[in-house]
Amino acid sequence: MTPDDELDHRLGALLRSDGGLEEQPFVSQLTQRLIAEERLARARRAAWLRFATEASASAAILCAFVLLGRLGPLSAGSAFQALSPATAAILLLGLWFAVELRPAAGR
Repeated sequence: MTPDDELDHRLGALLRSDGGLEEQPFVSQLTQRLIAEERLARARRAAWLRFATEASASAAILCAFVLLGRLGPLSAGSAFQALSPATAAILLLGLWFAVELRPAAGR
């Protein structure tokens, strides 16, 4: 008998053994872990998809306000030219975008 045949014979004997009652808690625990891992993977994919959607929407809105901020004529003597409504909106949306860029923070 070759070593491979002997190994196959021993594995076959182990698999044919009637230890079903002792293995049942292990099998059920393993099944529960696999189900939990599958659920976590689905939740992780959904969270990343939601994050990508929110990040791209935020970036689009931020780009729109950047373009709006560049459209208006600048008056040379105005002390409030940096605080135009478009610039304030850019700052506000930039802050919101920075807060949204935390994928590790769960809701």
